[in-house]
Amino acid sequence: LAYNHDEWVLKDISFKIKPGEKIALVGHTGSGKTSIVNLILGMYPYQKGRILIDGKELKNYGLKDIRSNVGIVQQDV
Repeated sequence: LAYNHDEWVLKDISFKIKPGEKIALVGHTGSGKTSIVNLILGMYPYQKGRILIDGKELKNYGLKDIRSNVGIVQQDV
């Protein structure tokens, strides 16, 4: 993910989540946690690489299907 074409915000990210597994994205402010969630939820188009769910590209799923299976608890600042 790049907000401008010169500087990548997310690079070389890779992780797997098993069916039914609950995860937490933890990191410093500006480390890309919200950007990762927004990519998975289809809020941003991804420019390079792939996002796979059950071995299929995210683009092959309806946004409603993806979003109905994700829960988010954000920290209040």
